Amino acid sequence: MRHPWRLWTGLLALVLAVHLLTLTTSPPLWQDEVQQVDFGRLVLEPESAWSAKWSPTTGRPIRVWSYVAPLVHEAGYRLAGGSPAGSRLAALLGAFLAASALLAWLLARRLPAAAALMTALAFLLDPLMVKSYKGGRVDGWAMAAALAACLLLRRADEAPPYRSQARLALAGALTALAPLLWQSAVILYPLILLELIPLLHGALRREGPAGVTRRLGAFAGGSLLAALVALLPLLPTAAMLIEDARLFLASSAGTGAPLQGLLRRLLRVDDVAGVLLPSAPLVLAGLAGLLVRRAGGMALALLGGYVLVSLTLIYSGRVLYLLPYLAPAAALLIAPAFESPAATTTRRGLRLAALGLTGWAVAVSLVARPLLTFRQADARDPAGLYRMSREVIGEGPHRVYLDRTFPLYFPGRPLGWHLYAPNWEIVGNNPAARRHLTELFDRIDFAVFEHDRLGKTADSSLRAIGLTSLGTFCPHAAGYACPEGAPPPPLAYGPYTIYARAKEHR
Repeated sequence: MRHPWRLWTGLLALVLAVHLLTLTTSPPLWQDEVQQVDFGRLVLEPESAWSAKWSPTTGRPIRVWSYVAPLVHEAGYRLAGGSPAGSRLAALLGAFLAASALLAWLLARRLPAAAALMTALAFLLDPLMVKSYKGGRVDGWAMAAALAACLLLRRADEAPPYRSQARLALAGALTALAPLLWQSAVILYPLILLELIPLLHGALRREGPAGVTRRLGAFAGGSLLAALVALLPLLPTAAMLIEDARLFLASSAGTGAPLQGLLRRLLRVDDVAGVLLPSAPLVLAGLAGLLVRRAGGMALALLGGYVLVSLTLIYSGRVLYLLPYLAPAAALLIAPAFESPAATTTRRGLRLAALGLTGWAVAVSLVARPLLTFRQADARDPAGLYRMSREVIGEGPHRVYLDRTFPLYFPGRPLGWHLYAPNWEIVGNNPAARRHLTELFDRIDFAVFEHDRLGKTADSSLRAIGLTSLGTFCPHAAGYACPEGAPPPPLAYGPYTIYARAKEHR
């Protein structure tokens, strides 16, 4: 294949065209993209008292060290005029960069261009990967930095000394920057070590300790400089960030478990496998590649990545980070199919495996997923949600409590709402959290709940603090009136029960 990058550019254009057809409808607006955009907003509005991840323990928004990619998504949101289309396009760009970095790394590893292209496309269109970037998550940016670091380390010794040092420094900078793009990038550190350790070993063999010191110094220097520059804006709020990191990790990362619990997590292979089920072709091809090609180093790196995933909260947003390990292993498996034009039985079998690997990802992500979205287009269209928000609550700096009703964040921000979505913390034995929640509800103007989460006890409690039910609303129904009798089961948006405080008490 003489021009792989031309073909790759055409494939990216095709993927972009298909995804643009369902940009704001697949998936429906959801929690992760809301919170990650809001983390970016808080960087630009550090004095803000409201947030989509508001902590009852501290009575203020949670802020994160991993601010860089959320800031990019917030910038996309603002450039799009306050539309989630902007942050979703930013997520798509991050995924394109990650897949392109993977392709360049595979080519640098001297794999056949056809095998590298098919693997990179399978990675980009893997159902777990698509779920991430179509849902506006920032993972693509973090993966792009880590994979670009692997590429630079692989190519470091191919250049003259001054360029080699520059590549090592840039690789170090990307290694340090990756978790500041998004925290889960640390799961990819074993993959970076997969390239760094052989590089240092080769330098030791050829040049002795001086060669190792020179290369390690350039890598560490780039890391330190990038970390200092990226962390500099956060220094004024460092103490607050340390406390918030503890709260964020306790609720979102599953840390803080006793040793016995952590050991039990390491054995939860079935939980990880369950999340990876939609990615079965890539998983099977990757594991087969490790066994057939006897890639011991890559197998150890994958094991390291698995340990890091299993010690945190096991869900799709974390297990996703095993794909950059499995993709190059899958490329090792199918590479012999494209190393020679001779048609042997083995090569035919491997080519069928390569077609199956890529074909599954294309069929699910470029055909089945868009078709399903088109069939549910009316229910997934957020236009009704925007109209309901304007007509039922209206414009103004209303203090609005969102009880897991994150989709209202995007229509609420242009209307000027101050939105409070609480972080999931244990409140019962925490006097400070109970006090902060009580103070919050004393000044809330509106509260929005999923209808099926609101019982009679909660209704009585809300009425006791001066909030009155405005009713239950279905955003896509005429007049937002849900059908007669019991409201329908949960929809893409709604049904929502909305409470309001009397105007004279706001």
